[in-house]
Amino acid sequence: MTEKAGKRIIKEILIFVICGVLAVLIETLVFNRNAIAGKKVEFCISENSEIPEEIENVERKNAGIRIVFKEPTYIGKMKLCLNTGERTEYTLFTKRENAFGAETLDVAEDVYWPELEYGYTSIQKKITALSLAVSASNASIQEIWLYNKVQYNKDRMLITFLALLLLAFFVKKWNYLSKKVEYLVFLGGILGVCFLYTGGIQENGWDEQIHFMTAYQLSFRGNASETNDAVVRMQERIPKDMYNTLEEKQLFIQYMNNAYNQNKEMTEKTVGWNYRQTGYINQAAALWIGRHLKLSFYQLFLLGKAINLLTYLVLMFLAIKITPVYKNVLLLLAMIPTQIFIASTYTYDVIVHAGLMFGFACWAKIVFGEKQKRSSILIVVSIFVLLLASLSKAVYVPLVLLCCLIPKEKFSSERQFRLFWGIVLLGCAVVVMTFSVPLIRYTINGQTGIMTDSRGGDTDAVLQLQSILRHPAVYVKMLITSIIEALSDFFVGHAALANFGRLGELGSEFLLVTVLWILDCFSGIKGTFVCRITKKMRVFLWAISLSIIVLVWTSMYLIYTPVGTDHMNGVQARYYFPILAPVSFALLGGRNVEFSEKTLKFSLLPPVVLSLAALYQLFIYL
Repeated sequence: MTEKAGKRIIKEILIFVICGVLAVLIETLVFNRNAIAGKKVEFCISENSEIPEEIENVERKNAGIRIVFKEPTYIGKMKLCLNTGERTEYTLFTKRENAFGAETLDVAEDVYWPELEYGYTSIQKKITALSLAVSASNASIQEIWLYNKVQYNKDRMLITFLALLLLAFFVKKWNYLSKKVEYLVFLGGILGVCFLYTGGIQENGWDEQIHFMTAYQLSFRGNASETNDAVVRMQERIPKDMYNTLEEKQLFIQYMNNAYNQNKEMTEKTVGWNYRQTGYINQAAALWIGRHLKLSFYQLFLLGKAINLLTYLVLMFLAIKITPVYKNVLLLLAMIPTQIFIASTYTYDVIVHAGLMFGFACWAKIVFGEKQKRSSILIVVSIFVLLLASLSKAVYVPLVLLCCLIPKEKFSSERQFRLFWGIVLLGCAVVVMTFSVPLIRYTINGQTGIMTDSRGGDTDAVLQLQSILRHPAVYVKMLITSIIEALSDFFVGHAALANFGRLGELGSEFLLVTVLWILDCFSGIKGTFVCRITKKMRVFLWAISLSIIVLVWTSMYLIYTPVGTDHMNGVQARYYFPILAPVSFALLGGRNVEFSEKTLKFSLLPPVVLSLAALYQLFIYL
């Protein structure tokens, strides 16, 4: 090792150490400033305990309690133990003096889960009185702990540490990595790790418990899979209010780890391998490995999500590396916070979305790159990946028709060209038939109650299709109106760019960051051209994108909207992600999108800021 290399390694280590020290200091001096400024208190109130000297009066009434302090006291958290075996809601009333000296009453509602043994509620205020009202008449308060002490939130410290590392990267390492933009996609990997780690065992993603159960059952061979108390709990769906503090999160993880080893038995699978399950291959493989490694339930749960994130990063990395044009465009699409979040959850969307992006990049390499000896291999790869990614969501199969734009001269012979066309048309026909043939057959035979939403509701694809055929003009009008009304939100709004499933969208206070990001992206468009996108090609790209939009809305109306409803349910902005690349190519029309090293840095800062803001606002449990 040379002296120069040794100094560089020491500098890298020093950056890590400085970021770690700063993370601890920020956690101590910023997030624990009130705990440090206030008096350290920690006392327990129970039926047989003495009243602490800081408290003036304790009054019990029915299933509630009222505590009055002698002087304003800063309380960080309340720890509660109830004598009940059922989920119990409770309301916490706290009195405090505001900055104007007036008395203010704050109200907070929370839930006690007996499985966790204790419930925690974050107060973080200097209060004069506290009242607790328990909703269930048969529940009684066993103990209440009120305390104020410095507490180090490991989740928050991790995010702060990684945020500082990202800042150091933008300052120190930018010039090195900005020359190979495909490597910048791994910035999203850092943010993705934060998303999957801070969430704990919870259904944050869209229908995540369904996706987990599908991947879990597919990880077993044969017709049976192992079930246990933890798996049953996942199947029943984890309530959103299961935990809302870091302590409750840790208690629930412990509970699920214990439940994973209780009441084990083999039961018949409710799902099996078929063409629609291709989006679960990576997650099922990860869970199979995790089970054989004897991981705890929490570790197993995280492993499946981590493999999904890795799959997304690798496919997007390859897509950016392969495409000969618009690498920066694909990078910015890969860094959309919503997509990074989706990649850190259980879902088949990763294989679908990232797979279609990779297939599109292969197509761009064929069409806009120079002819190579292995062009035929790349053509096969493009068709195969686009078809494979469309199997789980057949509405995206029109993207395969992009291959029809591959010039004849890219093929080595006339026979190869004809064979290619046959494969493309046959592949599209097969994928389309997977959903159209059963629907047509059931409609002709009048078989209802088969193609419905498994989550319930008055839905039936056959009855819905019959309704559309009886009122075609009404349906077309409703379809066009729905698409137009959702246009801005689904392309440039937080519904598309900063949506985090069950946790909701990022607050409107960050809309300015989103607007600046979009404007900065457009600033890179130049008057010069990097490739030739003909008028015919642009029309074809627009037609394919529009056909996918129509298919998305129609499929959701058929399957997820109650029969005869005059509006469409279930359509979400994330369904538009696979068409963002072809839409971008059509909009740009071959014009160069060129960012200097400084400009590219500022283009990547907004998605990083939005992701970090979401982590602090939505994901961290205090």
